[in-house]
Amino acid sequence: MRRPGRTAALGLLLGLAALVPGVLSAADVAVGELLTSARAWQAHGRADLARAALNKLLVAVPDQPEGLLQLGLLELEANQTEAASSALQRLRASHPDDRRVRELEDAQRIATKDRLRMANVRRLLQSGEIDAAMQGMRELFPDGPPGGLLGIEYYRALARVDGRRDEGLAGLWRLARENP
Repeated sequence: MRRPGRTAALGLLLGLAALVPGVLSAADVAVGELLTSARAWQAHGRADLARAALNKLLVAVPDQPEGLLQLGLLELEANQTEAASSALQRLRASHPDDRRVRELEDAQRIATKDRLRMANVRRLLQSGEIDAAMQGMRELFPDGPPGGLLGIEYYRALARVDGRRDEGLAGLWRLARENP
């Protein structure tokens, strides 16, 4: 007789979490461990292992918003725009009002159609033309500052603008709280 693998066990654990309130914290721990594992592998340049951890998570919890976001971002980094679009569609369908939808939409737009405009903003920042760079950022993000890594770039640039340092730092702290 074959024993169930880790993915099946995780799926069972997460399925039980919906039925038994006390198990929910164990399920949250399992989700957190897979997300942490994916981030660690990505930081070490092992996108294949990061993708495997995220896929394992999404087999167990198909609409887990942070898993879908991280998978979409990972696919964009690998220039796999169709796979990133698929993750975005799943995220948008399961969590339409979640902040992660906008974060992945912005990341996808910057990685594709607005890639050159963002490259120009980055060039302006490197050459010290902060005001022009911030004007470009406002044009790229008309709905306000983005989240995630793009948000870090945005707030770092904002902190370099005369008189707006505190606003930029506050934005960076907010991002840190949202993404512990």
